[in-house]
Amino acid sequence: MICKHCGHDKPATEFGARKPRERQYVCKACRRVESGKHRRPTPRPCRICGGEFYAKGLCKTHYVSSPDGKAADKRRKAKMRQERIDAGVCVDCGWALPYNGTRCKDCAAAHAARDDQARVRQRYQERIAAGLCPRCGEPAESDSRLCQRHHEAHRKNNQVYRNIKGATL
Repeated sequence: MICKHCGHDKPATEFGARKPRERQYVCKACRRVESGKHRRPTPRPCRICGGEFYAKGLCKTHYVSSPDGKAADKRRKAKMRQERIDAGVCVDCGWALPYNGTRCKDCAAAHAARDDQARVRQRYQERIAAGLCPRCGEPAESDSRLCQRHHEAHRKNNQVYRNIKGATL
């Protein structure tokens, strides 16, 4: 590869870029970074929906939902995770240094938030199935999913909203 800045024609050092299918090269003479895309043939469309090709004649949605695609995707993700652990970078983003365990601060916070949301959703579903108010866990009214206190609050909020909506129309 010839550097377009200094004209140096020796091989450059290659490393991954943030954009998919793009690499960055560092010239060994002038140390400038240059991006270059891989030359790939034009991909064919998905054989089911005609969407953007991903693998084995399918788009990403259809490939990952197939049994072969799920297994291959799981292997690919496990391999990538192990490579990131070995490289000493965050297993989620692959760029930042981990601050506790295997995730950087931003990814650890996002992961904790996803866990909290899942916990809240599960508790909500369990309370509804048990006939309890999903907000506080008190027994629900017979004609509602909410307890008497939350049902009244819900009714008042709806009434206020209707009054505001009616006044603006």
